[in-house]
Amino acid sequence: MFVLSKLLSAITQPMFWLALWWAVSLLVLLHWRRPALWMLWGGLLVLGPTLWTFAPARPHRSPSIRSRTVCCAGKLRCTSG
Repeated sequence: MFVLSKLLSAITQPMFWLALWWAVSLLVLLHWRRPALWMLWGGLLVLGPTLWTFAPARPHRSPSIRSRTVCCAGKLRCTSG
């Protein structure tokens, strides 16, 4: 039951399908070189946007926090009052 649960969870992940695609292409590489190379390069093209969506958003500080704190000679001072 545990293995089935993990398998059902894995099939919803794009990286699982990409890994499966590459595994098949490596098996195809043994017999048909050109189609296998196209499959490997196609997998790399898919990997770019996939990793882009996995990358977290750039952490940013609130503008109000940035405007309240100013660094002056290594010391922090409050500019609002």
